[in-house]
Amino acid sequence: MALVLSAALLITYSQHRSYGHEHSTTTPVPASQPRPELNHPAEREAAIAAALSSQLHSQQLQISELQSELKNAKAATIAAQAERAQLLARIDSHEKEIAEQDRNAHQQAALVLQFQQQLADKEAVLKSKDTALASMNSRLSEATEQSTRQREINATLRKAQDLIAARDLHVISVSPMEPHGKSSPFGRILYAEGKELMFYGYDLTGSSQFADATFHVWGEKIGSSGSTRSLGVFSSDDKSAGRWRLTFTDADVLAHIDRVFVTIESTTEALSRPRGKTILLAYLGDKPNHP
Repeated sequence: MALVLSAALLITYSQHRSYGHEHSTTTPVPASQPRPELNHPAEREAAIAAALSSQLHSQQLQISELQSELKNAKAATIAAQAERAQLLARIDSHEKEIAEQDRNAHQQAALVLQFQQQLADKEAVLKSKDTALASMNSRLSEATEQSTRQREINATLRKAQDLIAARDLHVISVSPMEPHGKSSPFGRILYAEGKELMFYGYDLTGSSQFADATFHVWGEKIGSSGSTRSLGVFSSDDKSAGRWRLTFTDADVLAHIDRVFVTIESTTEALSRPRGKTILLAYLGDKPNHP
């Protein structure tokens, strides 16, 4: 570029020189525009050379500035390219990280599904075991209930045997107060004088009016006012047979009563005196019929 500018300045200088030589004798200088006297050709050439040198210097300065700007631009371009390369590398690294995270996420999702399936399988196994355990508990409960029931039966049998073996045993059949067909309640008493009384009641709920009733058993001394005592409440002994039972062993109370009776009450709580209707009545004062 410097060579081109130098050539351009030389051409301009030659043109100015030729133009000055051709018009030095033919073109007069107007009187109204005074110019410095450059009569000698060497002076004119020196002035033109100075002007061209000034222009060349100015152009060189501009070229230097442009070269500096070009250098700065190249440096900025290189820096931008380096930054771009770094950004591309970072983008590539991030993309790899994202891809790795996606793979990990898929693996974790697969593990979660696997764990969920294992959990569902274990829950199914536990549910099966719970069902089996519930069945075993039910059978155990039934067995325990049967065992308890059998112990109660055995205890009752032993008591019955003791009663039957007593020398002063009373075996008393108890008829209903108001018979009303086959469903009429009745009872049977095993009584050892002053020791123990075992009272069995049958078909007590045979009538619909007795379905939700409670059956209280009482003892009293005939002719003695205020001698009525509660002996307790009938409990179901065998629902399928419609049998109820009460066992009383307070010797002091038994020594002071000679009659027992059953009333229908609306509560299972202990009562101080009978309130309901009497459905069964038995006398204990006769002589033992099984000595």
